[in-house]
Amino acid sequence: NVFMRNKSVAIVRLACLVAACLAVLAPEACLASAPDSAGQSGFTIRTEPGHAMVPRGGSIDVRVKVLDGNGAPASGSPAVQTDGADARDATTDLDFDHSGVATYPFHAPPEMETGVHTVKFRHGPSGAAQSFYVDVVDRAAYDAFDKIVSKINLEPLPAHVLFIGDSLTGMFRGQNYVDKVGFWVGKRYGHKATVKNVGVG
Repeated sequence: NVFMRNKSVAIVRLACLVAACLAVLAPEACLASAPDSAGQSGFTIRTEPGHAMVPRGGSIDVRVKVLDGNGAPASGSPAVQTDGADARDATTDLDFDHSGVATYPFHAPPEMETGVHTVKFRHGPSGAAQSFYVDVVDRAAYDAFDKIVSKINLEPLPAHVLFIGDSLTGMFRGQNYVDKVGFWVGKRYGHKATVKNVGVG
């Protein structure tokens, strides 16, 4: 129908604009990394958002959950290791709140090198690990993305966006163009809009 066609066009435009901005403003933002691993008995670590873009001098709070094999919150605080210059490769432990969520504040100092930075969450008791990728960009690049996203309209809500593709869509999960679209859609619409990647490649 017309509504779905218009919404599809809006998402395609967003994806193309994200890819174009990456190529021009942040070409170092698509690097490979080691895969993450599930722990014993299917323990996993989940972050919200799943990926982020932060301007130099900016920050973002990352919500972290450790889930057991049944999807229930697990005990045991995850350790955090970052590669950022501000962290000096430091490892710290996070504390959960009453709902089983820990918050990690990522801060990008004004002098931080632009590009993809990795925050590694590890759950000692189970061995589960999860990498969280942050694109640190200049303010001009961040503002360009923000301007693009302000023109996208996914209403009426809720909206669900599905990406189907080959290697360009399926590779480098956690930091590829779909993840970047997901971050910006989430930043604008919160939980009222979701982005899912089913690319294979």
